[in-house]
Amino acid sequence: MSGGETSEKDWEPRNYTYDEMNELLEETHGDDYADHMNAFKTELEQDESLDSRMLAARVVEEAWKFMPNKNPAIIVFYSSLYSPRVALTEEGENERRLLSALDRAIEAMQPEHEHRIVGKNIFPYISDMSFVAMSDDMSETNDIILDTPSWGRKLFVEYQDVADFNTPVINIGPYGMDGNKWLERMEMTYSLEMVPNLTNIVLNRVLEEA
Repeated sequence: MSGGETSEKDWEPRNYTYDEMNELLEETHGDDYADHMNAFKTELEQDESLDSRMLAARVVEEAWKFMPNKNPAIIVFYSSLYSPRVALTEEGENERRLLSALDRAIEAMQPEHEHRIVGKNIFPYISDMSFVAMSDDMSETNDIILDTPSWGRKLFVEYQDVADFNTPVINIGPYGMDGNKWLERMEMTYSLEMVPNLTNIVLNRVLEEA
C-alpha cells in the first residue's frame, strides 16, 4: 500500500504449550535440562518476592534458553490457580434435593423482598465452591497441571481430593456493585436480611429431607 519494497521472513509461526516445549527440551537435552530446571525452580521458590504467576513466567523464560530454534514462538501456559467448573445437572438425588430446597426458600422469602429473587444456573466468577465440587474430568485437570510451570512449587491443590469429595453446592451470596474493586459496595437489605434467611431455609429443608 505504501509503495515500498517488501521482503518475506524465513520463518513460520510456532505455538507450543508449556508441556509440549518441556517434552521437546527433555528429548533434546535429557538429564542436563531436567536437572538444571529443577535446581532453578528450587532457587526461585526461595524468592518471596515472586508469586506463582511470576515464578511461572521466569521458569518459561529459563526453559526458552534451551530451545535449539530461537525463532519467534508463542508459549501458552497457566500461571495462577485453576478453579474447576461446578455444574448442577439434577442427575443425582442430592442435587435435586438441594435445588428443590433453594426453590422453596425463594418462594418463602419473595413476599418479604420488593425485587424479584431469581436463581441462576451459572455463577460466572471465581468462587471457593470450586474446591468442594468438580464437574471436570481428572484427566483434563491433569493436562492443566502439566501446563502450569509453578505447579508443586508455589502452587499446589489436591484436585483429586476435590473430585472425591464432590458435593453439590450453590452460592447464596450478597448482592452489590464493583466486587473486589476500590469502590466495592453491598446492597444491605438483600445481603443482610434476605441472604441469611434464604440460607437458613435451604439448610433446614435439606436436613429435613436427608
